[in-house]
Formats: sequence, C-alpha cells, structure tokens
Amino acid sequence: MQERETQQEEQPAPPPVRFHVIVLDNLRSAGCATHEEAVAINARGETVGSICLEGTARAAYWSAEGELRLLVDKQSKGDSFALDINDAGVAIGYTAQGSSRSAFRWSIEAGRVELDFPAGAVPLAVDLESMIAFSFPAERAVLSATWHEGADTTPLSGLKGDVLVRDVNRSGSLTGIVGGGALPARAFLQRKGGALLDLGVAPGFGHSHGNGVNDEDVVVGLCRSDSRQQATRWSGDSGPVLLPFAREDDTHSAAFAVNAQGWTVGVEHGQPDSHERSTAVLWIGEVAYELGPLLIQPQQGGPIEVRVAWDVNDQGQIAARGLVAGQERALRLDPR
Repeated sequence: MQERETQQEEQPAPPPVRFHVIVLDNLRSAGCATHEEAVAINARGETVGSICLEGTARAAYWSAEGELRLLVDKQSKGDSFALDINDAGVAIGYTAQGSSRSAFRWSIEAGRVELDFPAGAVPLAVDLESMIAFSFPAERAVLSATWHEGADTTPLSGLKGDVLVRDVNRSGSLTGIVGGGALPARAFLQRKGGALLDLGVAPGFGHSHGNGVNDEDVVVGLCRSDSRQQATRWSGDSGPVLLPFAREDDTHSAAFAVNAQGWTVGVEHGQPDSHERSTAVLWIGEVAYELGPLLIQPQQGGPIEVRVAWDVNDQGQIAARGLVAGQERALRLDPR
C-alpha cells in the first residue's frame, strides 16, 4: 500500500491548460523567414501580424473567425508590418521601402489611414482610446511619443538617453526601454499623465527591458548581462522577479506580454546563435511551461512547433509564430 501511494505521488501533474492551434491563413504563400507571424491579439480574438507574398512582407489582420485581410495592396512596394490591435479593432503598423518608413492605422470601417508622424517613426502600441505610442529616430537618439487624433503629439518626458516605447495598456500606461550608449538600459513604467518610474534590474544583471504591461500595470520583459538574459516581471513595489526557465539548459529568455490573470508569454533558447532551438513559453504563476507539449496536435497537416509567443489576451488566447510541417506560419492558440 505504501509503495502504491509513493508511485501516485511521483506522477507528474497534469498540464494546467491545453491549446487548440489555429494555423492562420496566408493565401497559400510559401512563406519567408521571420516575416510570417501573429504578433498581437485583442479581447475579441482578432490578431494582426504579417504574411509573406512573393518575397515581400504584407501587414495582415485575421478576424476571430480566421478571415484574412491584407492591410496594404498586393501590388504595393516594400515590406509592411502590423504591430498591435486594440479591443475596438484599430490596428497600427508601418510600411518600409529602403530606409523610408511610413506609419498607418487601420480598421475595417475606415480602412488604412496614413499617419503624419516624424520620418522613420514606428507605431508600436495602441490603447482602447486609439492613443498610439510610437518611436522615431532623432538626430542623435531614439525618442518616443504618444499621439491621439485631435490632440498634440506628447513626447515621453523626463527620460535620459534613447527611449523605445514597447506597449501601452487600456488606460494609457506605457512601458519600454530607456538608456543606451553610456547609460545602462532600464525598463520603465509611465502611467498616463504621471512621472517615469525606473523599474530597476535584478541582482547580477546590468540591463532591463520592459516589453508588455497589463491593465493592472504589471510589466514583463527581461533582465540581461553579457552572458545571460532572463524573463522578468515587475509588479507594484516588489522589484524585479526573475521568471524560471522551462528547459534547464537554456540561458536566454524574454517575456513579451502578460494578461489580467498573470499569464505571461515569451520565448527561451540557449546561446544567442542558437535560435533554431527557441521555444515558446507560457508562465503561470512561478512555473514555466513549454507551449509545444500543451498543443492539441492536428490529425492531419504535420506536426506544429511554437517558436515564440508574442501576445496573450484575457481569455488566454495567444498570438504566435511557429512551424507547421517545417514551414513558418502565423498561429493563434486557443485554450481548451
């Protein structure tokens, strides 16, 4: 009896959640490296990202039902990328041709609207009120600002060094990276109308990055040193909390987004030159899970790998990039 009880205690815990995989439409394109992925998802399950047509990246939107719409004309020159979408269905992105970049916003109702942003600006995040946070190259630095139609552009103030904004939540709180050059990089949080908060860095690391912020102002990102990079969470006044690795041999990880339940998504791998071994990670509480083993694999179409998870909504749906039968594809993961 005692031996049977011991065997039961040693059984691994069941996975906390399983995911059904939606392979997002790509117009039967052959795909191209690093250009086909879903990078953002809103509360309605709408995703944006890019696909590759004839060797060119095309900004893409997928409805909750999986319908694909391109945000630029098929005949347009240059690459285009959609980078975020809010819960009202407003997406933002940019087109690039050579060294020239032009920002846009898009919705089903209004279509694509070009934005009069500084030259080279990249719109990176949009909140529920369609306030857009963007970064742009200045004479000797990278700067960031916010913009809302009918209002002036508002630069992120009180920041020294380069300023790269990465995310904005529904209430307008911003996170990103400040510093660079002779200054250490630091993750920051700036609440709407408030002062910059330097989020600090974990012991043993020299730099930190803020990548995502949820509606409770919980920030996720990473801390890095010359030899190691580790996914990190900042919440309230608790300071940086390093998130564990899912695989014991990995040395580099990054968190990109966190939802209201605290589910955090990102990626991990070994040395920087070993991205072919990258795997998408889901952190629930203080536990790291590889997303691959949590997938409900389809019966047809070949095995699916998830290489990086970019975003997660409050329903637990995840926007990601992965391989389907060896081909790079944009993915949406729906919890079951």
